[in-house]
Amino acid sequence: MKRRFASMSLRIIVATLMVVCSVGGSIFAAPPAPAVKIGVIFPLTGAAAATGVKLKYAVEVAQEFAAIQLAALRCLPPCLSRK
Repeated sequence: MKRRFASMSLRIIVATLMVVCSVGGSIFAAPPAPAVKIGVIFPLTGAAAATGVKLKYAVEVAQEFAAIQLAALRCLPPCLSRK
């Protein structure tokens, strides 16, 4: 009788853990961080347009670089990621 009760208890515990682990990702997930918007003012017309276009391209390259770095950080295991 005790062996049957222990077996049944173990099954209930395992089933409960399976349900908690399968749903746990959405329950314990942190809310998404708010987006940060950064604006710049560049001269894109007139006498300084050449400089403004170069600055615009520099910002686009920096944005791509930041996106790559963020993607790399998201691939780290939780114990290695920065907080």
